[in-house]
Amino acid sequence: MITPFSATVTGWITSTFHHRGFAKPALYFLFILLSYYLGYLSANVNNPSYDHPPPPRTADTDHYKFQTRCVDPVPPQHVRQTIIDRVFNGSSPYQHFPQAHIKPFLRHQRIKGWGSTGLVFRNLIQKVEPRTIIEIGTFLGASAIHMAELTRQLGLQTQIVCIDDFRGWPGLPKRFQDIKMVNGDTMLLYQFMQNVVSVNGTENIIFLPFSTGSTLEKLCEWGVFADLIEVDAGHDFHSAWSDINRAYKLLKPGGILFGHDYFTVADNRGVRRAVNMFARVKGLRVKADGQHWGECKIDLTTHVTYNLWDLIISLTFFSSSLCLTHAHNKQTQALDNLYRTKRSGDSAIDTSNFKPPQDVKTDRVVLSQEGHKEKDKIERWPGQPMVNFDQYGGYVTVNESGGRAFYYYFVEAEESKESLPLLLWLNGGPGCSSLSYGAMQELGPFRVNSDGKTLYRNKFAWNHAANVLFVESPAGVGFSYSNISSYYNECGDESTAEDNYVFLLNWLERFSEYKDRDFYISGESYAGHYVPQLAHTILHYNKMANKTLINLKGILIGNAVINDETDELGMYDYFQTHALISDETSDQIHKHCDFSANATEETYECKKAMDVADHDSSDHINIYNIYAPLCLSQDLTSNPKRMSDVIDPCSEYYTHVYMNREDVQDAIHANVTKLDHDWEPCSDIIRQWGDSPSTIIPLLKEFMENNLRVWVFSGDTDGRVPVTSTKYSLNLMNLPVKTSWHPWLYQGEMGGFAQVYEGDLTFATVLGAGHQVPSYKPKNALALVTHFLTGEPLDGPGN
Repeated sequence: MITPFSATVTGWITSTFHHRGFAKPALYFLFILLSYYLGYLSANVNNPSYDHPPPPRTADTDHYKFQTRCVDPVPPQHVRQTIIDRVFNGSSPYQHFPQAHIKPFLRHQRIKGWGSTGLVFRNLIQKVEPRTIIEIGTFLGASAIHMAELTRQLGLQTQIVCIDDFRGWPGLPKRFQDIKMVNGDTMLLYQFMQNVVSVNGTENIIFLPFSTGSTLEKLCEWGVFADLIEVDAGHDFHSAWSDINRAYKLLKPGGILFGHDYFTVADNRGVRRAVNMFARVKGLRVKADGQHWGECKIDLTTHVTYNLWDLIISLTFFSSSLCLTHAHNKQTQALDNLYRTKRSGDSAIDTSNFKPPQDVKTDRVVLSQEGHKEKDKIERWPGQPMVNFDQYGGYVTVNESGGRAFYYYFVEAEESKESLPLLLWLNGGPGCSSLSYGAMQELGPFRVNSDGKTLYRNKFAWNHAANVLFVESPAGVGFSYSNISSYYNECGDESTAEDNYVFLLNWLERFSEYKDRDFYISGESYAGHYVPQLAHTILHYNKMANKTLINLKGILIGNAVINDETDELGMYDYFQTHALISDETSDQIHKHCDFSANATEETYECKKAMDVADHDSSDHINIYNIYAPLCLSQDLTSNPKRMSDVIDPCSEYYTHVYMNREDVQDAIHANVTKLDHDWEPCSDIIRQWGDSPSTIIPLLKEFMENNLRVWVFSGDTDGRVPVTSTKYSLNLMNLPVKTSWHPWLYQGEMGGFAQVYEGDLTFATVLGAGHQVPSYKPKNALALVTHFLTGEPLDGPGN
């Protein structure tokens, strides 16, 4: 019996022993023994089963096998000269560059890429310490230049080989209008070379300006192998499949093959399909967590462990996991991705001030809701303890022609539901689920046990103070969906605000007893956009109708994204004041980085400084709570752990497992259309964000002018949207202080600090809480929201 594990390992042995000249009979004998031994082990070990389709026919993979015989590897120190001799007739291609006739078409430096300075590069280079790196798909060299800089910092003598035909793609001239096209030539090769020259990288970076398939064949023929290979060229299936298979042949034992754009929808998700098929053929297990993907090629004695920012393919030998990653909070990734995109010089994201949707016809968008409330009632979640309040879940159509529907979860107050207000909670991302975080990990009535099957009560749920409504928005988040898949490439702040508003109108029609109830909107993180924008839309249409359509009374936002410039600057200042980065790194950021809304593309020096800061602050800590433990094991337990009031660091994983169970989805009336993707805490199918204003401060001022209650709170151990960022942002409003900075107490214990401004704006910190305040300090969070809803100030000592 030959198992996938034995096939993979023996495939490596075959290639390795072949290079070292072992006789074929001995090799075959070893192959048979090892196959039987591994087959015996796999038959007696409880291996997890994976619901994958069968691997492709052998003929399907034969198309991409090498047509030439790979020679023995050349020593790493000879890689550069081998390529120069084979391709450039013995002379460096950078010699005498740039020539006079080329100079007018070049910028001194145009280092552009996507995800080119992510932590994945530093993590992999530190683990592998590569002498040779091959990059398949280079564009303007941003990743190659970054990797060259990292290897120099680590004292490595590394040669980077870049493969690209440097022709671009049909949409390139429109996307990058500053890149000159001369007689049909995009000039990418010359700008790439200029970028390398500008950073003094000519000794470390060599290039091959040809198609990837033929070039990889030649590297095999020349004996150029690598310790680290990045695949990021063609995104269609056939290109990606060809590049991955050929690159794998050039990977040295102990090396790592990784790539980008696993979750992109471009070219019919070609990269993802190629990676998944490769994993099936090789008997590997895919674990997805973002955009990068990776795979280890190992020998029998080396256990390679590495952290990829996004996706891992794990190869298991016996029962030991050889390629591991600890869980990262997907909210962090969503927000980081948005900021990186907004900072890029060619970003298409509209950062102008928010404008309310203009074409909402309330008499047309409100549909009949007769009978829906009764059908939405949830009798019981699987594994739920007994409760004495009603709960509902189901879908509300927000765009009938586009087939968009939002999933909601509603819990009525434990007591006095007839008199307590209605509170909407939104999570941010953008693209993260309020069901995952708000309802199941923060302020909802239940949390998921470590067995992934049962629930336990949250003693400090917010339905002690209000009737609480959660909604997954926009479409593409959680169980919410669009029947037109192109919508997932058109999401943004304005469309989300419009759909959230239409959702509310229809939900209030369904639950008509709440139409005149005092209504408040709350949320955290990127809901610092969602909440004010929805509130602004409600005010706008109330004025347009000259009556109160929705009885909005106030907003509450926590660790909120408010103002890009101060959010980013405050984050790095927080890192420095909390000893997460060095003073030197902080100085470099202040010297080279401009976070203002009208800033042009970041300098390379700024990118380098931020990369060092992000690595130092984020690699081995939970940036959403710098003092909290990481989730280092994602194994479920057969029996629930004994739970405390504070959230388990692996709760996101437990929730993911629980929400993907069919019995759970049936019980809460979710996934009724049987979506073609799993439920995720943050969306994997929303890959573009069209508009994101650089500030929402004008909206906060508007609310104060309209006598809305505005409270802003901040957990003081959050490093991603920290208290410094919020203070910097509020200081820009230049508001007169009504009640000066003071500690606030709850039941005689310190809850945090507060300051009240004229115009009914309160800023409060929560002592010892991270980004998700109700997760880390549930008792204090409940006290805070209770004070907010009643309008009572947070009392200090002696009050």
